[in-house]
Amino acid sequence: MLPKQTIGEDVASEAVAEAMRLWAQADETPIKTPPADLQDCIGALIENHDVAPIRDYFWQFETKSCKAPVAFVASLLLSRLQGVPFAILSHEPLTDTAARADYELLRDSSAGLPEEITMHGVPSIVKTVTAVVHSNNSKHFLSITSLGDVAIDDYTLNAIGKLTGLSNNALKHHSHINSAEFDPVRRLGLEPGNIGPFPHHIVDIDHFILRQIDKPGFIAVRFSPRDTVCFARRLCQPLIVAYLHRLGRSYQLC
Repeated sequence: MLPKQTIGEDVASEAVAEAMRLWAQADETPIKTPPADLQDCIGALIENHDVAPIRDYFWQFETKSCKAPVAFVASLLLSRLQGVPFAILSHEPLTDTAARADYELLRDSSAGLPEEITMHGVPSIVKTVTAVVHSNNSKHFLSITSLGDVAIDDYTLNAIGKLTGLSNNALKHHSHINSAEFDPVRRLGLEPGNIGPFPHHIVDIDHFILRQIDKPGFIAVRFSPRDTVCFARRLCQPLIVAYLHRLGRSYQLC
């Protein structure tokens, strides 16, 4: 039975700090033969506290197509600390970047996931969209993370307005989702379709919004074009919040 109690942010913060410490102390010399599979990298981390294989694996991709690998390390460390299942689903790169495509991949590939994960249903996709809001002759840049395709309904807009101080009129009539005005590579280090809760850096983002996801079950994050990672949903929100704090920013919980 999967425990339902969400962990504290301090526990998640310790996992992020440990992941960053391991990353910083890794030998910078590239491995001669980069690992062909992300799953193959886990043993070195678990047995020898060595993140070099994970680093070299992610180096095979364009940085802007991968979420921050140190967050992957933190999610694995946190899952092991809490004694809950953790799984990597490797697949061909997806050309469709919508959450629907991720969900269909997980649904159709459920045989490749451990039973202790699939018994709770298809893992929910963690999805992030960006928004540009025009208000009082200014532009406001938002990053909004939720489960699945983010439907920005009136209830959510009202909640965002209360959190950010932006008017409902601006949010409803003068906002644009995934607008070309928002350059995610410059602002987050991630290209469109790969934006997520684990950016490489943060430049000129006014608000980070997190629609709360404290529920039982499992979630899925596509960390690289070829790898979707599944771990306990109760670990997700604290990990996302702790990671952003390490970058000097905070989420506003919606």
